[in-house]
Amino acid sequence: MTGRAVPDGAIRVRRFTGPGGATLHLAVARADPARRAFPAHGALRWCAGRVGDAEARRLARRLAHESRVTHEIHRTGFRGAAIVVTGAAPDDRVLLRTVAELLNRQRGDLLAGVGAGVTAAAMRELGALTPYVLDTAAHRVDPSTATAHGVLGAVEAWAPGPVHGLRVVVHGIGKVGTVVAARLAEAGALVVTHDVRPGVRVPGCVPSDDWRHDPFDVLVPCAVGPLVDAALAHRLRCGAVVGPAEALLDDEATVSGILHHRGIDYLPAPLVGAGAALLDSVARHAPHALRAATPDELYGFARSTVRHAAADLARAAHHADTSPAALLLGRPLIPGDGIRGAEFQPLTGGRRLPVR
Repeated sequence: MTGRAVPDGAIRVRRFTGPGGATLHLAVARADPARRAFPAHGALRWCAGRVGDAEARRLARRLAHESRVTHEIHRTGFRGAAIVVTGAAPDDRVLLRTVAELLNRQRGDLLAGVGAGVTAAAMRELGALTPYVLDTAAHRVDPSTATAHGVLGAVEAWAPGPVHGLRVVVHGIGKVGTVVAARLAEAGALVVTHDVRPGVRVPGCVPSDDWRHDPFDVLVPCAVGPLVDAALAHRLRCGAVVGPAEALLDDEATVSGILHHRGIDYLPAPLVGAGAALLDSVARHAPHALRAATPDELYGFARSTVRHAAADLARAAHHADTSPAALLLGRPLIPGDGIRGAEFQPLTGGRRLPVR
């Protein structure tokens, strides 16, 4: 495996050549010498189809930046990173060994979590090759469900009361979107779903291909890749865009500006999609608490943490007379000291935590 550095400001991007023509782009946020040294943590993401080098590098850098903001705002005890793999199948065992070799070379300064396109089986296999994988699935916790609960917390913060009667469009009915849609419907929200795969259904929800033309309260994008461009931002008839999809906006500055000008709140992925990263923080900094907790306790921790962070961000943006996204992505907040994952304690006795 060979690699070369690509200068990219505060994010260092390196390109590695793997087996069979595959490439790995590793993007890592530089350590702040004024702060405690934390290991880098980022999702391992497989890109399907033909993706060029320039596009993969841009994606890795953007994901690492979003990862950095996630870790700052939620105090996870990590710094940002991303590993983007192109030109190979996600279950390619030779490539998994290459990824493990890359992680082992960092000797604990880089930790990998599960990302889009990566199966639970692939993460288990990778975990058998390197100790530098944070895989909460080994503790009966599904990272996608954790992410979904963070989204639920963000929607609750925006509401800000009970979600009963809230009109929600969930775009992308995969592992995260299915949980979000189902739990919101259970709580009495009026949920419309959309997915590129025909025939995908969620009980209690109404599928639609025409959601762009209807008025609703919240758009929850859960699919991979850019969804909202300038044209759609001008047409949306909703109160908020709240979703975990990374690199959601076609052009972050331009599209978020349009949404803000039209009075549409935009809560971006670094804030909303932090559920899995928060549980990785528990796994790293409070492993004893992770082992003692039930899945519902951990999901509840992710949801309440995101809910409180979203509410705090909304208040700060109001006082600063700006949008939550501009405040968060332009100058990340660092609310308080300590590591959030280390603060987790099982408290609920295993009770299922309902959506409000």
